[in-house]
Amino acid sequence: MSSLLGLVARFSRLTSRTSRPKVFFSSTATLFDNDLLNSRTIVRAQLKEQGFSGFLNTASSDFTKNDLQLLKVSLQPALENDILPNCVEDTGILEKYALPDIDSKTISDRKFNVKNLIKISDNHVKAFIKDLHEVAKNLGSDEGMDEAETDTLVHNLLVRVIDMHYYPLRLSSHPRCRLHILGQPYITARPEFVINKDDISMIVVEDKHLKNRNLTSTKGYGETQLAAEILACGDENMRRIARIAPQPDVITDQTIFAVRIISTYFTFYKTVIPATYWEELESGLPQKQSVVIKRWPGDNRPEAGFDIAEPGGRRKVLIALSKIRQFLLE
Repeated sequence: MSSLLGLVARFSRLTSRTSRPKVFFSSTATLFDNDLLNSRTIVRAQLKEQGFSGFLNTASSDFTKNDLQLLKVSLQPALENDILPNCVEDTGILEKYALPDIDSKTISDRKFNVKNLIKISDNHVKAFIKDLHEVAKNLGSDEGMDEAETDTLVHNLLVRVIDMHYYPLRLSSHPRCRLHILGQPYITARPEFVINKDDISMIVVEDKHLKNRNLTSTKGYGETQLAAEILACGDENMRRIARIAPQPDVITDQTIFAVRIISTYFTFYKTVIPATYWEELESGLPQKQSVVIKRWPGDNRPEAGFDIAEPGGRRKVLIALSKIRQFLLE
């Protein structure tokens, strides 16, 4: 077995040196596509030969700050203008869904009944309010809420409210994404939602409880997983583009927006991953290139995000999502 791995490793190194960037999208990248265990073993063997003695986690959910350091990924606070594109928000969405009279106290009351909102006649708006109530009534609890309730709220927000599902946008639910290292699939991720359009993507990750055990400082309150999913989805999208592009060997920059949702709190992210970063991953772990993911609002505490249960936070979220949608459609 060791001799076989050595042979494959030497072949992969030779190929990557002599025919890059074509090796990036060659059949060797999917040689072990159906056997991640083998591909990861090969990658680790090659990294060891390059002098790397550490361990890089293979699942986004297991990612730590150490993994981000190895991949030269950092997260930084940013201002609204650093994240949101310079587009005009959809005033129609704001008029229908901002709902200035509905706050967290109202929406979290377990006796709340959307049928009592006689001034609202639009059933789509009522459905949104009902979905929000199902999540908000368990805010801060670690019991009593099904993950499907959060999924339903987010799905309907993206589809009914923001219209993220129309051509040419591609909305996927729980897609399989993989980050390749040395031309082999190594890191896997399954974000809740991904929207793609050409070389621009938006991913959405969520957590139903503020008290989730994964929301710890060592995991960046979920940001380490988010960062891994951003990389994996950027890689997956680029390879999808390459399969249908007239020049399939071209490596491109990837612009990625991300939204982290913890209960009713929304935080927005943006990064541009340069082609040179992807090229370095073909030779091993990045040495010169790096990725900076910007965060808005700047504080990383889960409750620091915009609270969609409050009128002010809801307005911020709706404006942000409508601007990103407009940018994707341009």
